[in-house]
Amino acid sequence: PRLRHLNTRPKTCHYHHRALHQRSHQLTFFLAFLDKSADFVGRESLQRLAQETPKRKLVGANFGGEPVGGNDKFWDVYSDDEVVGRITRCCYSPRLEHNIALVNVPTELSEPGTKVQLDIRGTLVDAEIVALPWFESHKIIPEGI
Repeated sequence: PRLRHLNTRPKTCHYHHRALHQRSHQLTFFLAFLDKSADFVGRESLQRLAQETPKRKLVGANFGGEPVGGNDKFWDVYSDDEVVGRITRCCYSPRLEHNIALVNVPTELSEPGTKVQLDIRGTLVDAEIVALPWFESHKIIPEGI
């Protein structure tokens, strides 16, 4: 029963990553229209967002230890013994054979290779920030459908 639970959690992380990726494409789509003369609701906000550097980013993190079953609330991310962010989702990835997490951190800590610590149920675990996605998904549509 526990293994079955662990196998379903990566789908949750994958779903949230896909949703984030989709929102990023939607924002890129709207930003492409900022140079046009057409007016639309939210134009000023999008222009402001295009000019500003984001203060925080949602990135991936890899960490070791026993397989985690997931989180039902945000857990803390630490750098230099200070809380700097939150774990939004975490799970064990059978495909990657280690634990993974989506973490919200300050932009200056979002570069791949950055070392942080994650509070996993009260235990600090060393982690490394990684680029998303963890792996490319390939969609193959069988012939005859």
